[in-house]
Order: sequence, then C-alpha cells, then structure tokens
Amino acid sequence: MSDTRLKVRSLFLVVLMVGSVFGATVAFTGGAAAATSNGSSISPTTVDSGTTETHNVSINATMTPDGSSDSVTINLPSQASITGNSLSLDTNSSQFSSAGTSTSNDQSDLVYTISDSSNGNVSYINVSGTVTVDWDSVSSQQTETGYLNVTDSNGNAVSKSVSFTLNANTSSSTDSARTETQDWTYVHDDEAVFQGEEDVRFGTPSDYESSLIGVSGNGEGDTLESPIPQDQATGLYDANGPDSYRDGVIGVNVRQPRVSTFEVRLDQDSDDINGGSVTSDNANLSVYVQYNYGDAEDAEVSVMDSSGTEISNEVINGDATVENGSGYVNVDISDEDAGEYTFTVEGSDDLDFGSATQSTTVELTGEKELGLSLDQTSVTRGTNVQYEVTGGTDGSYHVVTIGQSDFQDDLSEANAEKIFRNIGDTDTTGIVTSDGDIQYAYAVVEIDGTTGVGSIETQYLDESDIDVNVFDTDVPEDASASGGADDVTLEVTEGDVTLNSPEDSYVVGSEVDVNGTATSSENIALYVRDGGDWQLLTLDGDRQLNVESDDTFEKEDVVLSNGDGQGNNILSLPGTYRVGVIDAADADIDGDDTVDDSITTSEFNSGSSTSSSLRVVDGNLTASITTINGQIAESDGSLEITGTASGQDEVAVVMVDQRGNTQYQSISVEDDQTFSEEDVTIPEEFSQGKVSVHVFSMGRDNTFGDGDIANFDELSDFVTQLEEDSLTGEQVRERLTDKTTEAVASDDLMVTKTFRLADGSTTVDSVYPEGSEASGINPVATGDTMVVSGQTNLQPDDNTITVELLDEDGNSQNLVSTDEWGTNGTWSVTLSTDDLESGTYTIEADDGDNSDQAEVEIVSEYAGTTTTSTDDETSTTSTTSTTSTTTSTTSTTSTTTGTTSGGTPGFGAGVALVALAGAALLALRRDN
Repeated sequence: MSDTRLKVRSLFLVVLMVGSVFGATVAFTGGAAAATSNGSSISPTTVDSGTTETHNVSINATMTPDGSSDSVTINLPSQASITGNSLSLDTNSSQFSSAGTSTSNDQSDLVYTISDSSNGNVSYINVSGTVTVDWDSVSSQQTETGYLNVTDSNGNAVSKSVSFTLNANTSSSTDSARTETQDWTYVHDDEAVFQGEEDVRFGTPSDYESSLIGVSGNGEGDTLESPIPQDQATGLYDANGPDSYRDGVIGVNVRQPRVSTFEVRLDQDSDDINGGSVTSDNANLSVYVQYNYGDAEDAEVSVMDSSGTEISNEVINGDATVENGSGYVNVDISDEDAGEYTFTVEGSDDLDFGSATQSTTVELTGEKELGLSLDQTSVTRGTNVQYEVTGGTDGSYHVVTIGQSDFQDDLSEANAEKIFRNIGDTDTTGIVTSDGDIQYAYAVVEIDGTTGVGSIETQYLDESDIDVNVFDTDVPEDASASGGADDVTLEVTEGDVTLNSPEDSYVVGSEVDVNGTATSSENIALYVRDGGDWQLLTLDGDRQLNVESDDTFEKEDVVLSNGDGQGNNILSLPGTYRVGVIDAADADIDGDDTVDDSITTSEFNSGSSTSSSLRVVDGNLTASITTINGQIAESDGSLEITGTASGQDEVAVVMVDQRGNTQYQSISVEDDQTFSEEDVTIPEEFSQGKVSVHVFSMGRDNTFGDGDIANFDELSDFVTQLEEDSLTGEQVRERLTDKTTEAVASDDLMVTKTFRLADGSTTVDSVYPEGSEASGINPVATGDTMVVSGQTNLQPDDNTITVELLDEDGNSQNLVSTDEWGTNGTWSVTLSTDDLESGTYTIEADDGDNSDQAEVEIVSEYAGTTTTSTDDETSTTSTTSTTSTTTSTTSTTSTTTGTTSGGTPGFGAGVALVALAGAALLALRRDN
C-alpha cells in the first residue's frame, strides 16, 4: 500500500493504542479535600456466586470540614445486590456526623453520607462495619472490580479499587437447591427464593413450612408465604423468626430477581449495539443475558418489530431461553424490513417485572451503502457546517474527506488540519500528503447508534462548490475521485465585513472606538494602505479582534497612531489613506496561525474584506483663563484654565512672572478632548504685575521640541531649572519656546495668555434709585430701592462682598451681600430705604480684606410730577414736596424728530427730580 492510501483499520488500532496509553495516565489533579489511606479495605473478596455474603468494610480518610455534605461510596460489581449494612462513623472532629445511607444502580452501590456542621481543620474519618450482599449466579469464575470512594462537597473524589473473584455457582438448577412437583416448588433449607415467585414451599416435600418469619433487617418480623409479593423485604427468614435464628429449623434467603447484563451484539466477541443501528448485512445478532434467578426459572428473550408485533418465532434461531444464569440467544433480523426492533428479556414464568426484565432497541437501516448529509448546503465562509454519516453499523468507523483542490490557495498544513473539527462522533482528524503535497483532509467518524456526526470549519475552504466524500474503509490516493460510498456538495460563499468606526477623519494621537460587523468570521484584522501593500494596524498591541456571536466586533479607546504595526506608523502622519478590515483567516497568508504584517492588494481583495478612506489630521490646542477684568487678586492665589486638546492625553501649563519665577502643572485631557482645571495655583513668591500662562501639547512625535525633552516629567524638570538659573521673565519665556515650539522641526502646540497679579480691591462707584440707572453717587428718596454697584478684582463664588448702610451715628440701617459678579468685576446690590429719615448716610462695601465708603443723601419722598406742553415744545414742570414748596418755570424751545426725553445729562429723569428736591431742601435750611 502506498503512503498516500489510508487504511482505516490500521489507523484505528494506532488511535486506540495511543488513547489507551493516555487513558492509563489519567489521575486526579484537583485540590481534593479528602484522601483515602492504604488501610481502606473490604473482605472477603472471593465469594461464591448465587450466595449471600456478609462483608467487613473499613474506609479511612482525611477530610477538611467545610459546612457541606461529603460522601463515602461502596461501588460493587453489577452482580452484587446490597441488602443491608451496619456501617458507623468514627472521627476526631465534632463537625462530622452521619446522615444515613442509600443504595442505587440496582442496589450494587451504597452511599454513606457525612454531614459537615461548619468549617474546621483537617480531620480523620473511619466508616466501618458490615455490608450484606446477594451475589448473582455466574456459570464460570469471573473477576470483577469494585471501588471504595471518598467524595468531598466540591465533587473532588479519590478512590481505591478492589478486585472480586466470583466463583461459579455449581449448585444452580440441581436437586440440592429445589425440588419440583406437579403443584409446588420446594425451596430447600438455606437456599434463595425470589420476590414474585408463586407456588413455593420452604423445605422438602416431606418436611416443609408454608410460611416463615423475617429474622433481621427491613423484613424482621414479616411473614413470608406463597405467593411471595413483588415487594417482599429481602433478607433471611426462618420458622423461628428473630428470636433464635436457624435453631434446627428451615430458613431461606429472599432476594430481588435481577437481570444484570442484557446486550445485543454483532457477535459474541463484540461490544453491544444497544440503542444503535445495524445494516441488514450485519443483522445476524447474538443476545447475551446474565441474571440472578437461574435457580427459580429461565430467562426468555423476545423480539418485537416497530408496529409492536412479536416476531420472536421468525427471527430467533434455536432456543429463546437462557438457563443457569447466563447465556446467548441468536437473533437474525437481516430479512426483516427496516425499522426499530425491541429486544426484551424476562423470566419465563413468574419473574417478568421490575429488575427481572430489561429491554433495548436496535435500528435496522436496511441500507447496504453509507450515506452523507449536511445540515446546510450553502454557507458563508467561516460558518461551521455539521455533517452526518448514515447507513453504517453501530460502532463501525468511516472516513469523511475534502480534497486539496477545495482548499484556500496556499493553505498551510497547520490550517488544513483544522478543516475537520474533532467534535461529536469524530475519532480523529488530519491530512494525507504525498511527496510533501497535501492530498486531502480527513475525519474518522464512529457510528454511534444510527449515525455518526462531525463538523467542517469552512473558513479554510475556497469560495466555491466543495465536494465532501464518505468512504467505508480504504481511501484512494485522489480523495476527490469516484469510489466513495456517497458524496455531497457544499456551496461556500464570501462573508460580509463592514467597518463602522473609525470613519471620515482621525486626529493623530486621539482615542477612538473601532467597531463593525463580520458575518461568519471568528476574528478580524485591520490594515492601512498608503499607495502600496496593506500594512497591519495593531490595536493596543492586539493583531486581531475577536468577533462576537452576534457578528460584531469592537475595541474601545484605541490610539490608532500608537502601536508596533506599520499601519500605526502611517496613521501618525497627516494625509488621506485607506483603512480596511479583513477576516483574520484570509490575512494569514503564510499559515502560521497569525495575521501577516503586510499583505498585497490582491490578497486583501480576495479575502472577506472591506475598506474606506480615512483623513488623518494633526491635533489642535485651545485654552482660556478666567480673570476678573484681566486681573487675579493675590489673595485668590489661583486661576481656572479650560480648553481643548485633540489627540492628547494631557497638556502642560507653565506660568512665568516678570522676575522669572515659574510654576508647572499638568492637566489631563478627557475623552471628549477637553480639559479643565479650576484651581491652578499661583505661587506666593510671584511678584505683582504681568504674568504669562503658556499651555503646551506634544505633537505627533510624542516629545517636546526636537526630542531633548522626552515627556511631561522632563518638561517639569526643565521649567524648575529655568527658575533656578535666576533669569528674567522674558528670558525664561525665550528659553522655554526655544526648547519646545521653536525647536528645529518641532510640531508642538502652545497657547499663551496673560493677566496682572494685583492686590485685592473692592470699590463703590455708583448709587442711584432702582429704575433710574446713573453713574456716581446720587441721592435716593425715602421709600425707593437703592442700587449700589462697584468694581472688584476678586473671584466670584470664592469671595463675598458685604454692603452696609450706616446712619450719621454709625448705626447699621441695612445690610446685604453678594458673591456673584462677572469677569468684568462689576458687582451690584439693592437696599431698601423704607422707613428711613432723610439725611446723610454712609455706604460701605467690604470684601473681608478691603473696603470702600461713599456718602449718600436720603431725601424726602416726592409726590409726583406734572408736565404741560405747547405745540412749540414749551413745557412747564411743577414739583411739589411734602416739606417745602418750590415753584419754577422753565421755557425750552427745540426742534425734535421722534420722541425726546428731557433730563440732566448723565442722569435719569427721576434722579433729576430728586436732585431738585434736594436743592430745595438745602435752600430751606439756609433760610432757617
């Protein structure tokens, strides 16, 4: 046979041998909280089958209590039926206690549960006592394996295996066990009788008992008589009962009738195909039965077809019964119609219930040839396709292949080996080569039941019609040639890939989200092209992105211009480029399981890919400072800086005063490319006068200047050194720009702002009645609301200006405060003059450190104003005061257009009236 032909039988021998080697080395690797000691044991381990045996058990372990239940399990062979126990717990930990026992698997397993009351230290446990076991009859000596297990609350388990030797039951179906008469079956002394038996007596025809009494266990004190109930408690019964067991009287052992093994086999030496399938050319079957009630009656096999009709007489060759506890029945369904057949074994007389009977099914396919089908016949490349092999016999192996001509171009051997996925019923996968060239990829599939299921990974296949073949045993050198048992065609089409972000433009150094969709792709990769080949764009060090189950991919906050890929380098310079996304499998041209650093335009276009234009621009910098009328008061000691810095993570702020003192501070840039710092400290040693504020950001090279200052920390050190060099403010500024924005080939950005550092000040500038705005200090009539305004260079919110109205004796008549004013420094408050007498008052404004005063006149309230007009705009105004009367006549002639408002220049009409009233009051005082 040439090296390009694959013999399935040989392959499976190798596979199974390798599997056996690895299987033999499987060991418990978890952090078990329990460990069985070498002292654990069960005895005896050699027993006579068909008897009841009392075994001594001792299981030792160390265990850490954790507040949950643990278990000790005795797993006996399937021929055993545990009917009772006297197990107890011994431990040095008060946290452990017994929680009882239970049996399972037709009573061949016994579980002893241990309760943990709380967490504790490592302690020992010992579960010991006796276990009573009914052993089934076997026709020849057998060696079977049991286990003593300790399992903690986390499911971690350790075990000790025990080998049992079952001697053949030489007394089965002999005259020494039972005597048969026409009406009765006499079960001899010390023999077994089974639940559900009828017409039995205990003893011999000449010396028998019709009923017995339970000696111990669940049946203690119960009556045993014919017919025996199907739920009669198992155990020992005799004529005396529990008081004096077997004191010269007849006794028997009641057992549960059980079928321990029922297997439909292709032949006597093969594994069972229970629940599986068989082709008509392999349907001459052997049915193996092993049961424990051979002393009572035979076991009988029957067969029904899919309609429920019994066809035993048609398909069973020879005797349908099995004697003496075990044996074979030959069943040939090869001439029957395809369908499901039910095989049943049960006792030939009374024992046809519960565990005394078993059934299984076998599917007769009726197909001589294998079949192959797909769950999808047309898919997007990258989709996993499930295939199904039919028509084979349960347990048989077959080969599914795809020829090299259907692979992607230049597919590596490593990726070719991934075309068939090792899942489901797949036993092994691989490739076959000849002279170094791949011939085909294959999967060896086992028929499990009626079908063998596997899967194909289509991302490594060509976008075309793919031929998938199934073979029985031998595969020809050309796996795509005729000769396979069956073949199907799979259409593989190109997947759809989209890139939603980034799009349109990108600012160098900025963070963006990368996202999009990729139908049927497991991973994608990004590439950038600048007129040549496509160059890999790494994303925070990742060469590719995983595609989620909803066909989307995303990576947040990625700086595209930073990274090891040549594509990252391209995006670090302004320009217009192509950015593309491609299925990662299509970008692995050299087949080393990683996307390539560079791929050609042809390779990019032939894969599942898409691209778009991306304009890369330099970042920009804006900044502003908050001052009060261009000043910052020394007492405030800080200022607010805000701005934008696209493509940057932080900016540097450098302040310089006239004497060369400096201050450095860095500010982080937010995701929206803005920055803000409310309290940028102004050092106490800064001198009053002009202070410059310089905001810096790095350029594309991520350094300052020509690279001498590599980062923000080095810039901070440089600024500190400038101050220590005893330079003037102007010299500091020149050296600072020489090393940053004005350095050779620098792409740094800088914004400069200035303010004056000054003493804090607050002044009173204007007083006037509300509604009659005027500059200067003006009188206010009693009852009017007084408006007081002024100037300050203090920061609002952090400072408060209190305005107080004092009478001539210095007593406070009103007091208000404000902490709100704009960047022009103008503050304003209002005070009530209700109930104030006329006279001279003092207005005082105080900010806590500074104050200013002004005198204001409060005059008597005036009654009103009457105005008459003539056609030539001659008017007479009369004003009446409550304290004195002043009459004046003013004649004015003017030419106007529209509406004209008269009054004193710089004053409102109301202020003028109040002033007139004040003048009258002064005149009256002089007269007096």
